[in-house]
Amino acid sequence: MKFTTIYKAGLAVCVALVLFSCGSKNATTITVPATLSAEGPFFEGANSLMAPLSLDLSELVKEEGFESAAAVQLIDVKLTIDDENVTDLGLFKNATLQFVGKTNPMTTVAILNPLTFTENTATLVTSQEADIKPFFEEDEFTALLDLDFSNDEYWDGLAVKVNMSFNVEY
Repeated sequence: MKFTTIYKAGLAVCVALVLFSCGSKNATTITVPATLSAEGPFFEGANSLMAPLSLDLSELVKEEGFESAAAVQLIDVKLTIDDENVTDLGLFKNATLQFVGKTNPMTTVAILNPLTFTENTATLVTSQEADIKPFFEEDEFTALLDLDFSNDEYWDGLAVKVNMSFNVEY
């Protein structure tokens, strides 16, 4: 009888230790809009559009108790092409979004091949393996979008709106 009671109590203590030793992690989602642009002309193949990003997580994460990020993951990327020069979205074959910083190497964070649009918006497939937290530790990094053109276009420039959603664990 005593053995069973001791066994049950010990099991309860073990379960409690496992549950509480890991600590609780909080997470929140932030959405960052950006406009990536380039000057033309644009030639068949990959053409790069860029924008510098200065993202301070302490300003973006409005949650109580946030001090620093334990992990950052890109969970959604939407491209919107609403440029007067673009009359046929079929011109774009694929897209690759990359981040590059002063101390961090170029990292592919999202891709879509073939590039498909619903109205004028495309949703890229995000990388689950890309470690992007180090980019948020820099004062500034660059978002680089490679759009693959199916033929030459002699436009003066092109701007693409990009909405990026990040999951921030803290």
